[in-house]
This record gives sequence, C-alpha cells and structure tokens, in this order.
Amino acid sequence: MATEQPPVKRNRTDAAENEPHKSPSRSEVWYPDGNIVPLAQTTLFKVHKSILSDNSEILRDMFTLSQPTEESDIEGCPVVTLFDSALQVEHMLKALYNRRDQPQPGAATYALARIAHKYKIDHLFEDAIHRLRLRFPSTLSSFLDMPAIISDFDEFSCLETLLLARELDVPSLLPVAYLKISAHEEFPGILWGRFRLSDASVGTFPEADIKACALGRERLVRNQANICFSWLQGACRVQSCRDYRTKWFIRLWQPMPRFLAFLTWEDGQWEDALCSTCRNVAKEKFISGQQKLWELLPSYYNLPPWETLAEAAS
Repeated sequence: MATEQPPVKRNRTDAAENEPHKSPSRSEVWYPDGNIVPLAQTTLFKVHKSILSDNSEILRDMFTLSQPTEESDIEGCPVVTLFDSALQVEHMLKALYNRRDQPQPGAATYALARIAHKYKIDHLFEDAIHRLRLRFPSTLSSFLDMPAIISDFDEFSCLETLLLARELDVPSLLPVAYLKISAHEEFPGILWGRFRLSDASVGTFPEADIKACALGRERLVRNQANICFSWLQGACRVQSCRDYRTKWFIRLWQPMPRFLAFLTWEDGQWEDALCSTCRNVAKEKFISGQQKLWELLPSYYNLPPWETLAEAAS
C-alpha cells in the first residue's frame, strides 16, 4: 500500500562523491576458493557465484548476462559491478554466509532490508523486517513487552523507519515510529534535527511528518485523559484517594502535557495511594482504555486502521 506522504528528505553525503577516486580495496568477505568478485563502490568481495545465484534470481540473471573481459579478472575470477553501497553488499554477503542467526545492529538491519528487497532475497528481507517489527510492533502486548533496550527512543531508528516503511511498502511500522517521536519528552525539538542514516546520507524530517507528529501528539494527549485516565476524575469518600488523583491529573498537564498512556499499570505505580475500591476500578478502566487508544493510534496520524496496514505489508 502506498502512503500519501512524501519520502523523508535525504541529503547525499557519500564519501565517494566528495573524495578523489580511490583504488578498489578488498573486503573482509574474501573467500580464497570463491569464483566471482562483486565490486560495490570501491570495495571488492570474493564469493561463490552458486551461493548468490541460488538465493537470488536477479543476481543469477545478472551473472548470466554479464560478459566480463580477461582484463577485469582478479585472481582468475570475473569482476561484476553492483550498483549498491559497499555496506549494503557486505551485510548481504555476511547474512548469506551462515550468519543469519547473529543479531544485526540497527544500521545493518535497514541496509539488509533494502538490498534484500532489491534482489528479491525473500528470507533475508523477512528476517530484517521481523527485526524492525520487534522495535515497531503492531500489537499493544508486543509494545508493552518490549525490553527497554529496544523500546527506548532513538532518533536515527525512527527517522530511518519512516523512510524505509514508505520505500519498501511496510506501513505497519509507521504508527509506532510516529508514537515514539511524538511522545518523547523533547518533542518537538527533535523534529528539526539532522541525522546520519544507514547509507551515510543525512536525513531530516519532512514537513508532512512534522505535521503528522504534532497533530498525533495533540490527539494522544487529549484522548489519554478521556480514555485511559478517566478514573482520575471519579468521586471517592476517602480524602487521601481524592487528593492523590487530583495530583496525578495535574501531572498529566503541567507544566507541559505528558503522555503516559502506554506505560504498564505496574510501571505507572498509580495504585500506591488509591483506596482498595478505586484501585480495582482504576486498573480496569486504564487497561481497557489503553487497548482502545492503541486501536485508534493509526488514525491519530491520519493512517488507515491496523488491519489495513497489516494487509498492505503481507
């Protein structure tokens, strides 16, 4: 499914464009018994044609159609130029050579998703998208269960995910990328930053995303009060319970609105000073409201419902 928003702005800063011509150098991906040498930018790789051909029909056809000359041979192997970044090719080759089970760092995941999509290496593409869905899930339970190491905000991954989700048509990644940006305590200052992307270009948030995040944040903050925190405004005979709820209601809005709806009930520690009667009612309202807010989340950023986003990515 194609999204209506323009792509994220990317300003090219490739070293290859700004530096004098360099002689090709060997990558660490260099197998002595290899029989083909892909060249990407100024980096050479020596690998096995059969492994690449078995995993990609596009590469197989490319090798069949190319007519290398003897002058382009290296160690008796034909050199085939790939018009991809050396980093992308390196990640692809490492993943193909028995390294699929190793955790991929963030930048490698984006690079691998793009090149696997280009050469239709389905299992590598699915692996990369699976890793991204762990960081940008489409279900509330997965979002709440995320370890802190991947749930923490990261400007690079959010911007890169917005770019990749549209580029490769994986729109189910968009809502949580928007959520992480618009719910961040330093919003909206982060929207005006410049971030180094996985392909070495510098990216900035386009105007359409800035507007979407601002609108989504306003909707989230307003609706969390009515949907997740309606229990703060209930009546209670216990004075300490009323005082506690008044304090929390003020904290939602002052000095600046805060977004707390997607904390777990336990992490919020809201029940500490509630009376026993209010505690049970508040927890039930919060959890049910949380689910409702999650279902509405894509609409706050003018995106289709979760079901439509999932169908587009399947």
